[in-house]
Amino acid sequence: MPKFEDLTGRRFTSLEVICLAPQRDRRNYWHCMCDCGNTKTIIGSSLVSGRTKSCGCIQRAFGSLFNHRQPSRKNEPLTHDLLLSLFSYDQETGALTRKKDGRKTWPTNGQGYYNISVDGKRMLLHRLAWFYVHGAWPNQIDHINGDKTDNRITNLRSVSHTDNMRNRPRYKSNTSGVTGVHWREDRKCWRAMLGHKRLGHFKTKVEATLARKHAEEELGYHKNHGRTP
Repeated sequence: MPKFEDLTGRRFTSLEVICLAPQRDRRNYWHCMCDCGNTKTIIGSSLVSGRTKSCGCIQRAFGSLFNHRQPSRKNEPLTHDLLLSLFSYDQETGALTRKKDGRKTWPTNGQGYYNISVDGKRMLLHRLAWFYVHGAWPNQIDHINGDKTDNRITNLRSVSHTDNMRNRPRYKSNTSGVTGVHWREDRKCWRAMLGHKRLGHFKTKVEATLARKHAEEELGYHKNHGRTP
């Protein structure tokens, strides 16, 4: 069996890998964000080999050069003006309302984010909210308070993948109540870590926690990092 390779955060032409998707037929698939704003799940081997370069928008754009018929608007990237004409967005509540029928409730995808069909394309509500307000697509969206359904503009920030990973909840398997801090039974002390970096061993949990928090501050971790899931 080939060695597992973590593609999270890597770019392949127009695609940025967001996270690992459920396996299919014992093969690894990845949730990806395309530069055009669409999300797509793609098998890892196609990304690494270069067979898949986008969500399909590149192929559609290239094909339209040889198509004398008027190209379908469904294959075009969503423009800011079109978004404003189709929806209204309440920055205070985070609600996105479709103008033609007043709909404002939307299903969630497998990751817990609101997923909306816009002009024939499946898109994430939080990315649409950012685009609606700022007129430009974000990098990755971080829900500051950790609530994936809270799409108020004050709860959203455009960040790199690295910064997005620095505002995550505490793992449910954590037993100390503090991310990166655990009890060493063999040494009868507390150990603090940040990723693979060892921050030291301490007599008390308070000392280990302070060491961890100090390291987080130095690296620019968000104050909400390690919150209760």
